[in-house]
Amino acid sequence: KRLKRYKFFKVLHGRIIEESDFDTKGLVGNENKWLSQDLLNLRNCPNVLRSIPSEIDLLILDGGEFSTYSEFHILKSRITKYVILDDVFTRKCKKILDEVKDSNEFELIYYSGERNGTAVLKKK
Repeated sequence: KRLKRYKFFKVLHGRIIEESDFDTKGLVGNENKWLSQDLLNLRNCPNVLRSIPSEIDLLILDGGEFSTYSEFHILKSRITKYVILDDVFTRKCKKILDEVKDSNEFELIYYSGERNGTAVLKKK
C-alpha cells in the first residue's frame, strides 16, 4: 500500500507460485497454523507471474514463510543486480542464503544478524 504512491514502483497484488510449490517439509511449532493461513491467502489472489518483468534490478524477498524459496527459484534467472533477503534465520530465506553461499551466481555483500537476519546478494 505504501509503495503505490511512488511512480518508480509497479505494485502487483498476487502470487507467482502454486500450492504444490510451497515448502512444507518438516513443519514445526506454529508452522501448521501459518501454512493454513498462507494457503487460504494463496487461493484468494491471482497468479501474476506473466506481469513480472523479464529483468529485475532489485529483488526484495520478505514474503511468505512457505513460498519464498520457490519464488526465488522462479525469479532467479531474471535478477540482473541485487537480492535482499529478510529473515535469513527463518525457513523462508535460510535455504536461499545457504544455497547461494555455495554457488558462483551470487556474492554476499552484506550480512546482519540483527532481528531475524538480513543479507544482500549481488549477481556475479
